[in-house]
Amino acid sequence: MSENNINQQTMLKIKDGFIQEKIPMQIGGEDVEVAYRSWGEQSNPNKLYCLHGVTRNCRDFDYLGASLSDDYHVLCLDTIGRGQSSYFVDITNYIMPNVIAAVMNVIRATSSDTINLLGTSMGGLVAMGIAAGGSIPVAKLILNDVGPFVPVDLNRAISKHENLKPKHFANWDLAFAYHKKNYQSFGPMNDLQWEMFTRNGMRELDDGSFVYDYDPNIQKPIDSFSESDFDVWHIYDQIKCPALVIRGQTSRALLPEVAQEMKQRGPMADLIEIPVTGHAPHLMNDEQVSIIRVFL
Repeated sequence: MSENNINQQTMLKIKDGFIQEKIPMQIGGEDVEVAYRSWGEQSNPNKLYCLHGVTRNCRDFDYLGASLSDDYHVLCLDTIGRGQSSYFVDITNYIMPNVIAAVMNVIRATSSDTINLLGTSMGGLVAMGIAAGGSIPVAKLILNDVGPFVPVDLNRAISKHENLKPKHFANWDLAFAYHKKNYQSFGPMNDLQWEMFTRNGMRELDDGSFVYDYDPNIQKPIDSFSESDFDVWHIYDQIKCPALVIRGQTSRALLPEVAQEMKQRGPMADLIEIPVTGHAPHLMNDEQVSIIRVFL
């Protein structure tokens, strides 16, 4: 699979083809706003909601959103504590039920019909919870390199990585070089894709330095996951809608035996593996977008 197949028309759309919105709500006793970026016609009933990984944000889906915008209204959320969404004052509010509740509030405010859900990593866990809950009708579910079981050793590795990685980069070149060296698991990318990936996860300060675009306090719940296996098979088994699992071929987050079991129980998902890729496929080329388009 080539990493260089970037559609230039899609790249032009990324610059100005979206609408940025915020929805106020109360979560965990706090008044917060949840931001989202949408692509395509808001009146289009064919809606796809995209949910990012634990330390990422809605901009990870810029290429996907722009690519699908002619056929879908694509809404890409910043979960609380990330991107343009509010940060919790009480850091104990950074728990999965609050994340799910906030996402459901956005969905209810922007759609009155059946929806499609896509989630990468943590976003996939949120999507599973919503699809299983039944109060929001989900037509199709796409899980990007995430399943209902994550072993404790991987949870510990994620926690260690997040604690040890640099939190501040003095300039763009340092930020770019660090990400290109240390995030190879997202799959082959050319320099333009690496630039998008790096910028999408960061915020530039007034002095030209860069920091990650999330509340540092989200580290606390990340650390809490390192204490045991993460097992939500009971939630996955409640999902009734058609599901697609996209797995990085060398992923340690979605083990091959877990992915195979996801084909045999619950929604009995379709499974597609992305070669030369770990956790998680970046969804920033036309082949990966096509996989999603065909399933939808």
